[in-house]
Amino acid sequence: MTLEQAFEACQMNKTAWLDRKAELTAAEQEYQELLLDDTHQVPADYRHCVT
Repeated sequence: MTLEQAFEACQMNKTAWLDRKAELTAAEQEYQELLLDDTHQVPADYRHCVT
């Protein structure tokens, strides 16, 4: 493997890693929003059951 090939492979891996990181961040944000929505829809008497 040449230095140029190694650099290109590294760049591709970095790009893929950054893409997955962005996807994870978006999924975590969506999950938090769903949790907040669920908490607001639960009657007050049962909120102690929601974690």
